Amino acid sequence: MRQYTHETTKAWSARVDAADAFIFVQPEYNYSYAPSLKNALDHLHQEWRRKPVGTVSYGGISGGTRGVVALRPVQQALGLVPTSANVELAWAAQHLNDDGEFEPTESNERMLRAQLDEISALDGALRTLRG
Repeated sequence: MRQYTHETTKAWSARVDAADAFIFVQPEYNYSYAPSLKNALDHLHQEWRRKPVGTVSYGGISGGTRGVVALRPVQQALGLVPTSANVELAWAAQHLNDDGEFEPTESNERMLRAQLDEISALDGALRTLRG
């Protein structure tokens, strides 16, 4: 009901409320999503409604896919609208160069472009519903 009492929650609410869309960068954590992400989501409710969300996940062989799938029911319950295009980074540490910078593959870049295009389209469609 947005009757927050802690200043940190009020600030988090304002930040999420002001956003039009989200991209979650998340690890796969024990075949699921990270508890810190669940905590960040659970602190709010209405602020997430009818906003698009994309995911960049990372992990071992699955690239974080299981964490993305496990998070879908939570996103749905909060009213977030997930993209169908996700960026999944298998063995992400192997994509770091000698300076520690991430070097994406062509496939990573293609999926990110597709995800950003979908977020833009979803935002346009959902904006009127958010009122």
